[in-house]
Amino acid sequence: MNSNERLILELKICNIHVGRLELAISKVKSLYPFTEEVMQNLQDEDLGYLELFTTRLGKLQDALGEKVFSLILESLGESVSNRSSIDKLNMLEKLEILPDVTWWQDLRKLRNVLTHEYPDNPSYIVSNLNTAFIQAKRLLIFWESLANYVDTKIFKNQ
Repeated sequence: MNSNERLILELKICNIHVGRLELAISKVKSLYPFTEEVMQNLQDEDLGYLELFTTRLGKLQDALGEKVFSLILESLGESVSNRSSIDKLNMLEKLEILPDVTWWQDLRKLRNVLTHEYPDNPSYIVSNLNTAFIQAKRLLIFWESLANYVDTKIFKNQ
């Protein structure tokens, strides 16, 4: 399988994450902004959608950062085999594919925070969920522009 075929497969996987993330957002948006009181009174269904939200946000970010970005760069003829993650992000920013390396790094940190439990710090959980809700919407906007870029700049030339 060449890099374009792998890219197509990874984009399909990202589309699954996007669809589930959008579903989760639609189900938890009535809880936003999250507060400690909201978190203490979550119904089981809400908790399930909140889990879906944080999981799919992380999976989408992982898939993009760990696979899709490298495959895009390879498809554009860039050598990425010996490049660090930050080098790849900088290349993507220089090519105007990624709007801001710092935003991506902050999103990665947020993803890492969301994967852990903090039972003794509900205000920390609430703060990060509120940030995640905003950043998830930004990530979905970025996803649309990235998918459009791939369609028009990479696959259109095939």
